[in-house]
Amino acid sequence: MAIAGLVLVLLVAVMVLYSSNRQLRSQGNRLAAGESRQRAVFAALGEGVYGTNADFECTFVNPAALKMLGFTQEEVIGRDPHTLFHYQCADGQPCAREESSVFQTVRDGRTRHEEGWLLRKDGTGFPADMIVTPMVEAGHVTGAVVAFSDISERKAAEAQLRQLSLAVDQSPESIVITDLDGRIKYVNQACVNKSGYSRVELLGANPRVFQSGRTPPETYRKMWDTVTSGQIWRGELINRNKHGHEYTELATLAPVRDHNGRISHFLALKQDISELKHAEAEVHRLANYDRLTELPNRSLLMDRLAQTLASSSRHPQRSALILCNIDRFKILNEARGQASGDLLLKAVARRLDTLVRESDTVARLGADEFAILLQNLDPEQGSASRSAFSVAEKIHLALRHPFTLDQDVVNITASIGITLWPEDAVPRIGSNASARDTPQEILRRADTALHKAKRAGGNQSAFFEAGMGEVAQLRFHLERELREGIPAGQLRLFLQPQVDAEGQIVGFEALVRWQHPGRGLLLPNAFIPVAEESDLIVEIGVWVLTETCELIAREKARGRPLRIAVNISPRHFKEAHFVPWVRDLIAATGIDGHSLTMEVTEGLMIDNFDDVIARMSALQELGIHFSVDDFGTGYSSLSYLKRLPIHELKIDKGFIQDAPTDPEDAALVETILNVAKDLGLTVVAEGVETAEQAAFLNSRARAVHQGHFYGRPEPAEAWLERTATLSSMRVTAD
Repeated sequence: MAIAGLVLVLLVAVMVLYSSNRQLRSQGNRLAAGESRQRAVFAALGEGVYGTNADFECTFVNPAALKMLGFTQEEVIGRDPHTLFHYQCADGQPCAREESSVFQTVRDGRTRHEEGWLLRKDGTGFPADMIVTPMVEAGHVTGAVVAFSDISERKAAEAQLRQLSLAVDQSPESIVITDLDGRIKYVNQACVNKSGYSRVELLGANPRVFQSGRTPPETYRKMWDTVTSGQIWRGELINRNKHGHEYTELATLAPVRDHNGRISHFLALKQDISELKHAEAEVHRLANYDRLTELPNRSLLMDRLAQTLASSSRHPQRSALILCNIDRFKILNEARGQASGDLLLKAVARRLDTLVRESDTVARLGADEFAILLQNLDPEQGSASRSAFSVAEKIHLALRHPFTLDQDVVNITASIGITLWPEDAVPRIGSNASARDTPQEILRRADTALHKAKRAGGNQSAFFEAGMGEVAQLRFHLERELREGIPAGQLRLFLQPQVDAEGQIVGFEALVRWQHPGRGLLLPNAFIPVAEESDLIVEIGVWVLTETCELIAREKARGRPLRIAVNISPRHFKEAHFVPWVRDLIAATGIDGHSLTMEVTEGLMIDNFDDVIARMSALQELGIHFSVDDFGTGYSSLSYLKRLPIHELKIDKGFIQDAPTDPEDAALVETILNVAKDLGLTVVAEGVETAEQAAFLNSRARAVHQGHFYGRPEPAEAWLERTATLSSMRVTAD
């Protein structure tokens, strides 16, 4: 109860007592009426009140006090309240009567307000807020009146508030509270430590004090528009501390409402993700840039090719890809040593980079092969061809100038292959004339032209001729045959084992093959690209997932539990009814969702991130695990990767194959292993084909291995017959 309330109770009690005493002395015949009024007033009070005389005997007590203490009036009147209620000090320790506030008040006539501890008749106690005032008549203290209230709930709330305050102040995340005008009202210790400012400097300041100037203004506008409208905002902020050091924070801002539901403050929780951003940048660099030349690598080139294709579908312009291969580089490298070869490659990279526009891309694809992406050439095919050929001639001319390598002079020539797209007539804006062009197809055409130049003796350029591109017609027929083959039952389910470091099978990956009636058994790379360009990829996904669940159910019935990973295409995953369909499939087959792992690519995370999380979370509730396939080759942000409900990362086989001998791939694999460890994720390494690759992985982390070294993909039934007792099966290398 508030102090003012106790004071009011005490004043009422004293007034009643004085009034009763005057009535008793002057109007004896009205004794009964006075006592009646006294009892009525005391009975109406919700706080406990009792009084003592100068001998410390209880002279009156109200019903509220008796109820709180558990005594009857007969047990209290005439007794010493100190011995009856067993006063204890505020710290809960017993104190003598001479230390009690009643004793001291009667002795010196001073009113006291304090917290104490009262014991009930049953031996239980409670904290009490007490005001003790002296009763004075004719200048002499004749007793004391005590008003008290049970403050157990307040004490519990205060303890809870203290715990909450400690938790907030000791939170590792920075916490800031501002008023509606943006003035800082509270910061916790983590914010003080991170910002470098003291609490005195921050309180009353504007959060702009944290800004580095590198966060886009649009981010702040969207942030404040969101929170002032009563919604929660999440995003990244690049901030700077008092000493000028920049750091990136993942911030959550939320409005705080008062008891009337009106926004009264804003709350910000900020987590420093600088290390994750650094790791993300390092993964991106290792995945997208060549370590030796610092040029974009194959992965980034393919990404930019995809972007150029998307742009060319909207704008009537042609683009070109040039592949440049140093003639007889292997001979030079063996004769002068790898160090000289590396110096030459770096010098060639610098020279090529000076020959193109800022909008173009020079990339190193590997060994002695470079690529030049020329974007937005003339819409007319002849003019675009001449522009590409002109760049090729500049390359020949630039490379004819000798290179000086550690005082050695080297002369080189190069073979060049060129391809343009779109191949046919200039597309209209919004048309689909270049739909058959893909990054892989464009690179293949340029490589074909390059080999044509090499076969002609090198030191020359060759264009990819339209007659060499019969693949387009082949794909057309292949799509039609695949569309007929799926319902005809021509697909086959294959399995490839996944093993731990000791070679113990821990699961399988489901793979699909096409038993073509004319071409025989086709591998996925022969038909999956065609399926991905049409709706057939969804039909294949439905077939594979259904076959896998039925297989798991059959083996479960035989007492042989399986864990199988299945690739899920982004198009299939984003189907409106994908989650309900999976839920119905699991229910129909009766399998445990924990036996199923869905492999998704990083490209799935690019659009509608919150929707992807919601779908993955719904499937996770069924027990399904998620694996990010081909990790390191896509776009995912590590700061958001930690928000995804995933269980494992799958390293692309392209990084595993050369990891034992290529420092660049080794560094990338080690970075991914460290990121996975920090995020508590399992790592699956695919493409393990040699003992050296397996040893490389085992020496750095406990990863799951998958590859020909442990087992090739085989028909599902063949693998299951071979592994009759999976729990004790230990595979050996092929």
